[in-house]
Amino acid sequence: AEMFAGARAVAGLAVSDEVKVEACRLGFVTALGEMLFSTQGRIKGCAAVALARVSGSSSLCFWWDKNIGTTHWDPPRDLTHLTTIHGEEEIPEEDVSYDSARKCFWVRGVMKPYERIPYCEMLFSTVPISVGVHTGMVALKADPRVVSRKGALDVVLDMFRSPLFDGEVSGWAAEATSLLAEYGRMRRVIADTEGCIDLIVRLCSSKVHVFQEQACSALVTLLLDSRARELANEAGAAVKLADLLRGS
Repeated sequence: AEMFAGARAVAGLAVSDEVKVEACRLGFVTALGEMLFSTQGRIKGCAAVALARVSGSSSLCFWWDKNIGTTHWDPPRDLTHLTTIHGEEEIPEEDVSYDSARKCFWVRGVMKPYERIPYCEMLFSTVPISVGVHTGMVALKADPRVVSRKGALDVVLDMFRSPLFDGEVSGWAAEATSLLAEYGRMRRVIADTEGCIDLIVRLCSSKVHVFQEQACSALVTLLLDSRARELANEAGAAVKLADLLRGS
């Protein structure tokens, strides 16, 4: 009960950028990531929605240290300050540039091994694990303690494949997907996840109206992506939505 209440609180509060940043600084990504693997549907589902809320920003970003595998929620100090013989001085913004191709920063000609990652890509930005008991799995760059086979986003989308298809977990998955699909890169990743669009279209025919509503919301948002539109048309989305509009 406490875990569910906590996830609900984060999902409800993580609306402003300030709250999202603070939630990440406090380690909520770890806690919510662990809840994703709960065997209790409402805890698993609510954690998915909370993570979708926390990661809901294309302007906020975090930094991944590629050398030592750590996460920074604030700009690393060696990107903002420089130690000289005269002491520490602040680095002007014009002396710092990001290399998107190499995924690193350059500070006055010196390479800094930090990858800049938008919050909205948090759930699928992973690093492979090559040593230890988790070899062959991946860790979230947002928090390397969250380990899975393909990434947190895949765990969320896999909820649509629940044996109890019309169960509560599918509704949570649709709500989380609707939030995540507000961002272009996420729409394409979701569309490229095998079978996902088809499952969302099927959920639009759910006998449970709230699940139906959540699935339709997710589908309509995903239709902004050309690949998602193509897959949705193949799955009969236009007919499903037309039927709903007619109340049939």
